[in-house]
Amino acid sequence: MKGIISLAAIFAMLFLGCGKEPIPEFRIVYYPNKKNMKEKWSIVRTPRGDTLEQGVHKMFYWDGAVAQSEVWIQGKREGSSQAWYESGDVKWQKSYVAGLRQGVWRLSYKGGHPWMVVTYDKDMLNGTVQTWDREDVTSPKEATFLKGKCTAGECALLEPVTTPADTTAASALELKRSQEIIQAFLN
Repeated sequence: MKGIISLAAIFAMLFLGCGKEPIPEFRIVYYPNKKNMKEKWSIVRTPRGDTLEQGVHKMFYWDGAVAQSEVWIQGKREGSSQAWYESGDVKWQKSYVAGLRQGVWRLSYKGGHPWMVVTYDKDMLNGTVQTWDREDVTSPKEATFLKGKCTAGECALLEPVTTPADTTAASALELKRSQEIIQAFLN
């Protein structure tokens, strides 16, 4: 009888996710340019067997430099999140509370000058959104948001820009890359 109970306890621990110790997991993502990017994170298993991210989630450039770092607690982003360009310049700084976007978020161009500043309150845009052109660092475009809705200013600031027909391939690619950075920043 003791053997059956012991066997049942071991079986339960294996299949119900005993132990809350993070289990490191690695992933390599290959991009079309044949460079790779590594991600490193850890997970915890719930009693039902689900997995939740727990701890620091890092993404690395192909040369080993950190591209992005964020903290996860029980499957939700928590605290500070940062990203860097390959040159080492800060790309963005953001913060979360229990998985919700919170506080002032800053996105910068390579070289360090500001690109966008937004403020979130409980996962909704709230306050003034500012964007700067790459060449003009003195006068930002602005829009005011209240509980996620634009109330004043240039409300189209956060909408994707359509590529004009007379744009060169290089300019179109640069515009697409910029839009991808903005989308990654806002999420």
